[in-house]
Amino acid sequence: MEVVHSGRTKLNFNRDFKFQLGDHPGTEASHYDPASWNEICLPHSFSTPYWGEKEFYVGYGWYRKSFQVDKEYEDKKLFLEF
Repeated sequence: MEVVHSGRTKLNFNRDFKFQLGDHPGTEASHYDPASWNEICLPHSFSTPYWGEKEFYVGYGWYRKSFQVDKEYEDKKLFLEF
């Protein structure tokens, strides 16, 4: 979804993330392929659904997202807000 405010364009970046629970060596490499990971949208919880678990998970989890910046944004300031 695209929303324009005060000359700024806001795009929803919350879709099409990949997620893997735990700590996995090598996942920080740019060439790592997360194809087998879960497809999720943000916001997201490690313990989904958390109310169905006996304990709340405390530990590592990895999120990855690949994207391309459209040519129309070339030479413009871009900000990612988390």
